[in-house]
Amino acid sequence: MLPRRWHLASPSAFAQAYRHGRKLRADGFICWWLPISPAGPTKIGIVTSKRVALRATKRNLYRRRLWAMVRENKKFFPAQGYAMVVVATEAIADQSYANLTSQFKRILKQLTPTALNKNKHA
Repeated sequence: MLPRRWHLASPSAFAQAYRHGRKLRADGFICWWLPISPAGPTKIGIVTSKRVALRATKRNLYRRRLWAMVRENKKFFPAQGYAMVVVATEAIADQSYANLTSQFKRILKQLTPTALNKNKHA
């Protein structure tokens, strides 16, 4: 698990990411990426709803996989100033961890340069 300072915690932060963030889809999850305060650390939130799986044990498994995927790739994140929300979709049940990780790396390659460039021009 990542340190608490990396966790997106407040419901308003999630809502802001959903409303104003850039959205990218992958097989098994959706990412929202939003520039926030440049002084604070990058924050990450994981969402696994009952729509993904009715059993809590399955939702927890998917949540742990997503957190592991994020932790494994955190070196590719900017250290400060962004919020990311990763939402599991129903298709996560059919995805292997290796496939999820490769898709997440693809999304990070798409998001990071764009997000950094947007923030420089703002």
